[in-house]
Amino acid sequence: MYINYIQKYVTTTNASNSAIGGPLEETLHKSLDKITQIAKKNGFNVGLVISPGYLSIKQNTATELVNTLIKNISPNIISNCWILGTMNGLDKYKKPTVLNYTISSFKNLNINASQPKVIQSPIQFARDHRKMFFVILYNKKLILNSKQDVTKFINNITVPIATIGSSNFSKSTYFMGNDHNEADVLWVDDDVLKKVSAGSNANNFNDELIPRHLVDSSNGELPEVVTAKVESLSKSKVQNYLRLILSQTLNTVLV
Repeated sequence: MYINYIQKYVTTTNASNSAIGGPLEETLHKSLDKITQIAKKNGFNVGLVISPGYLSIKQNTATELVNTLIKNISPNIISNCWILGTMNGLDKYKKPTVLNYTISSFKNLNINASQPKVIQSPIQFARDHRKMFFVILYNKKLILNSKQDVTKFINNITVPIATIGSSNFSKSTYFMGNDHNEADVLWVDDDVLKKVSAGSNANNFNDELIPRHLVDSSNGELPEVVTAKVESLSKSKVQNYLRLILSQTLNTVLV
């Protein structure tokens, strides 16, 4: 297991250019591209489970974020996207206006996007501030409509990567040109990727997923991504750690 700390510094090159994806967007795009290649070779579908926090509040910015993440990735490999509870998905009339901007953006790329039945009461749980992005692999039909589907869903997937952090799933935090100065952690489960990659000679999938120029620094500058190997999970014999996190998340937020 590897953990990658992704920091979008205000001093980052092109930090004022809102048309350029930031290090989180770039890292996720490269990771998705590599994982879809692995999935295609080994008979898996790819799915996304997103706990977004705040979503883009306009159709054009939601579409730009989704298109940039999925650009040039093999069509029909990413087949499903489930979006969990949000901070701003519902408007003042309880209609999913903002949520539908992101859902329609995925659907326009032939990705089946939906929101399962999420907790709405007590009122303090109706708005979900967590920010997570899970990539899952599977080769059986999946159903995730409510909490009763979670056990079967989890048993039929593997989770090779996940991000957990402060970035909302919106263009303003995934792209440059804002003052949020977000930071996120990308987990990469090397063991999962080795198991699903039949015949692969890769010694370290983490190095293949993380853009090299974001890790390397010059002139003593702060790198945008810092990588470390996690030893404690193997020592405690914990397997499928990211799947366990996803399982706990789904059991917490779905009804």
